[in-house]
Order: sequence, then structure tokens, then C-alpha cells
Amino acid sequence: MNAQIQQEAAEWLIDLQLDTPNASVRKRFVLWLRTSPEHVRAYLELVAIWDDTRHFDPHHEIDVAELISLSHAEANVVAFQPKDASAGPDEEGESNKPLRARRSIWRFYRVCAAAAGVVALGVGLWVLIPLTPTYATDVGEQRTVKLADGSIAQLNAVSRIRIRYSNEQRIVDLLGGEALFRVAKDKSRPFIVVSGDTQVRVLGTEFDVNRKATGTVVTVVEGRVAVVPQSHPLQDPNLSAVTPVELAAGEQIAVHRERPLRKSHANVVSATAWTQQQLIFESTPLFEVAEEFNRFNNQKLIVEDAGARTIRISGNFPALDPTSLPRFVRFLREQNSMDISESAQQIVVKSK
Repeated sequence: MNAQIQQEAAEWLIDLQLDTPNASVRKRFVLWLRTSPEHVRAYLELVAIWDDTRHFDPHHEIDVAELISLSHAEANVVAFQPKDASAGPDEEGESNKPLRARRSIWRFYRVCAAAAGVVALGVGLWVLIPLTPTYATDVGEQRTVKLADGSIAQLNAVSRIRIRYSNEQRIVDLLGGEALFRVAKDKSRPFIVVSGDTQVRVLGTEFDVNRKATGTVVTVVEGRVAVVPQSHPLQDPNLSAVTPVELAAGEQIAVHRERPLRKSHANVVSATAWTQQQLIFESTPLFEVAEEFNRFNNQKLIVEDAGARTIRISGNFPALDPTSLPRFVRFLREQNSMDISESAQQIVVKSK
């Protein structure tokens, strides 16, 4: 789940539990819930934690609101330690608040250990302290994220990544969509992007990974990468036996399960045009053109049959211009080989 959504849900929970919301606050909260089912899910999971602690903590020793706030504090790091026996008796002083918060968290984890069989609470802990941060974008939204090691991940619309860093390696899962990576050099920890059955290994470079419906396309902007097709988990000990395909700047490879691997020269400007909010197509199959338009439009372009899917398109369109899709559809209507039906939700294209 998006880490930002988790944080917003925690803030709403604290605000609504600690204060009596007025009509304006309630209206904003309802609008926030209606924005996405993920908002509803995140809030309900935190409410479950809040309610569970009332059963497992009858003496109200745990300050759940403070716990949730601290879980989203800087670096999400809290020292888990019981009360120092030598500490002073200033139980109510403001200066003792961090200590009381740490004791609350300590108690909270002891309570959770006792209630390990409660599934809802176990899920809630992962929501509160996400060990694998996830970043996502919606339709028409792009986002640039600075990662913990100084690397930059630039997400295209309708994209999602998950970060899994360790002392030995830096792993980013591309769960969907497209991202451009500018990798900070760290020879002791390889940077690895996993996209389905494909992984890209680098030490320091700039490259684009596009996870499409048919496979993954890797384009190198600067430096070198090794692309490793795989059908087993990244941690599999036999992974080293897979022969990687090395790409240099200006090269590209499309990884499809049923096609041989062939690297080719890439039009880097075209492949990364989305970072400038442009859609550039060069003899691109219509179904791939539809994928790109659908990243930026709620009215979806659907290509129904094989005959229409393989039609090749060339052109340049501003991604965020609301007139781009209508102009493209007008172009398609002018072609005598296609039938087009349109509704508020979708535009269906099929060959005659």
C-alpha cells in the first residue's frame, strides 16, 4: 500500500479520535475516503488496531494515537527499551514525553506478542511500520522519489514500486507501470530492479524500465546494466547460472517469455519522452499506443481484435493535454480500416 496513504489514514484517525470534528472536517474526511478504495482499506485497518488495543489494554497504558504518530516520524526508528530504573519521577512533565512514548510502544509490542493469534492486529503492525515502502501514482500523475541511498526513482503515471534495501543489495520491485532510475553508486550494494520475471542489475547508471502487458522493456540512458530473464525468485541460489544480457547507453531490450532476447539501438528521447509529459510513437503497435494513452486518461482506449492491435502508429502527443486523446481518435476515425465506438468510460477500436 502507498506509504503516503498510510500516513494520511493515521492522521485522520488521530484527528477524529482526539477531537470532535465539525461539519467541514467530516466533509473533507468523506471526500478523502471516496477518492480511493485504498483510503478506505488503510483507515479501517488502523481503526481495527485502535479497537483491538482497548481489549488487550484494559488499563489504557498504551497511547495508540501517539504510537501511530511516532510510527510515521522521521526515519520511523524508535528505541525499544523498558523504563530505566534510575530515571527520575517526572511522570507528567513534557520533557518526559518521549520516554513515556517509548514505554507505550514497549507495552504495545508485549501486548501484541500475547495476542499473536489476532490476524487483524498482526496486519495492522505491518501497516504502522512498513519495512518495504511502496510508492504509487494514479492516472495522469507522475512522481519523483528520492530513495534512502540517494538514488532517484521517477514514476510514470499508473506506476508502482516497492523498496527492499538491505546491507548486501538494493532491490526495487516495479510492480506495475514505468520508472526511470538514476542510481547512486555503491559498489558494495548492487542496485537491482525486478519487473515480473526480469531483473536489471547496475552499480551506478540511468535507465528506464517499462513493465508492459506483454513483457518488460529496458532502455539505458547512461552507464551499463545487466538484464537477467528469470523464472525463479531473486534469492534463488541458481540465479547466477542465468546468463545476463549486458546493455550500454543507447541500447534497449524487450523481454518477452515467448520471444528470443535481442538488444537493439534505442531512441532514448522517445523512450523517456514521458518524463517531459510527451508521448512519442515510432511505428508503435496500436495496443501499445493505447497503453500509453490510458496512463493519462480516465476514458480508456480499448483495442479489441488482433487486426487492429498490430496497426503501427507514429506521432507526438502532449500527455497531459486533454485534447490529445480526442485528436488521436479523430485520426483513427479517418482511417477506413477501423470501427470506433465511444462512451464516457471507453473508446473501443476494432478492425472492419
